[in-house]
Amino acid sequence: MKLTTPYAVLVGFALVALAIASQPLTGSFVPEAWAQSNRPVQVAICDQYGYSCADVSSFSGLEVEVRN
Repeated sequence: MKLTTPYAVLVGFALVALAIASQPLTGSFVPEAWAQSNRPVQVAICDQYGYSCADVSSFSGLEVEVRN
């Protein structure tokens, strides 16, 4: 079979139509992912022992202070 330009365009459109038509079926293969937004997130930058942690100062802008 010789692949001419109109036939290649037709096959390309058929593949796009197949991809669009199969969208409702992908839900059974790939479950939806939801982020956990019901709990607060807090990050602490500490030393290896957890005693000396960084603190952000609002007095002098975004300066990081190390407190013990």
